[in-house]
Amino acid sequence: MNKKHIDEYDIMSSDALILAISKKRSWLITFGILLIIAGIAAIIFPLISSISVILIIGFILVVSGVVQFAQAFGYHKWDDLILAFFASIVWVVAGMLLLTRPAESVAVLTLFLAVAFIAEGILKSILAFKMNAFKGWGWFLFDGGMAIILGALLWIQFPFSAMWAIGVLTGINILSSGIATLVIAFALKDVRRIQK
Repeated sequence: MNKKHIDEYDIMSSDALILAISKKRSWLITFGILLIIAGIAAIIFPLISSISVILIIGFILVVSGVVQFAQAFGYHKWDDLILAFFASIVWVVAGMLLLTRPAESVAVLTLFLAVAFIAEGILKSILAFKMNAFKGWGWFLFDGGMAIILGALLWIQFPFSAMWAIGVLTGINILSSGIATLVIAFALKDVRRIQK
C-alpha cells in the first residue's frame, strides 16, 4: 500500500467514526452529565470516594488473581505453572488486603501518590532544564514544579491527606472527563449539521 492510500483510508475511517458517534450524541451528553455529577460527588465526599476506589481496585485484583489461577492450568511447563500460581496468589492476597483493610490501604496509597508525584516532578524538572533551548520549556518546568508541590503537600499533610487525596484526585479526573465528553458531544452537533 502506498502512503496516500493509507492516509485516505485513515481519513475516511475517522470521518465514518465521527459520523457514527455523532448519531449517538444524546448518549454522549447524558454520559458527560453523569460523569460531571459523579466527579463533583467524589470531590464533595472525598473519604467515601477514596474508600470506593480502594474497594474497586481490591475487587479487580481478586478477580484478576482468580482468572490468573484458572489460566495457570494452561501452562505445560512446571516453572511457568508455579510462577502463574504464585502471581495469582499475590493478586488475590493484595486484593483481599485492600478489601478487608480499606482505611489502611487509602493511607498507603496516599503515601505512594505523594512519592510518585515528587518523583515525577523531579524528573520533569530535570527534563525541562535539558529542553531549555525549546520554546515553551517553562511550561514543562511549571508542570514538574506543580507535581513536586502536590506530592509535598500530600506528604506534609499526612495522615490528614489520606482522607481527601485519592477521592479529590479521582473526582477531578472524572469531572474533567465529563467536561471533555460534553465538549465533544456539542462539537459533534456541527458535524451532523455539515453532513445533512
